[in-house]
Amino acid sequence: MLLGLDLISSAQGLSNKIRLAPGRFTVTSTKQKLPITLINDFPNSAKLSIRVEASNGKVLIEPVPQIVVNGNSKVQVMIPVEVVTSGKTNLSVSIRSDKNRALGNTISYPVTLKVISPIATWVTTVGGAVLFISALIQSFRRIRKKRI
Repeated sequence: MLLGLDLISSAQGLSNKIRLAPGRFTVTSTKQKLPITLINDFPNSAKLSIRVEASNGKVLIEPVPQIVVNGNSKVQVMIPVEVVTSGKTNLSVSIRSDKNRALGNTISYPVTLKVISPIATWVTTVGGAVLFISALIQSFRRIRKKRI
């Protein structure tokens, strides 16, 4: 029994030597890169890939190329995302070895999406310009009426 518990704790200790740092994000533009910190506590370098999945369709994630993390170091990996609509989502991020084996635990990152779409920006800008021009025209008409 004691040997089994020791083996489990040793395996958990080894699996946590390559891990992701926890965090949360707020995205304010339609295309952005999210920095995720990857930690390697082993003395040797490791060739890793990162798999990212969103909990809903509010954000699109581009694939991340394989990276090499030196021993006893931390690396920030930039995850390119594109926001479809505002709201909240979770990104599930897992680490894979070069042989496609899962390493460490999957980490869930809460993401708040606060994006105004470009279409909404254009509609608001055009509406403001039309309102300003119509106010100028009305002012010129009032000035002409007073002169007559």
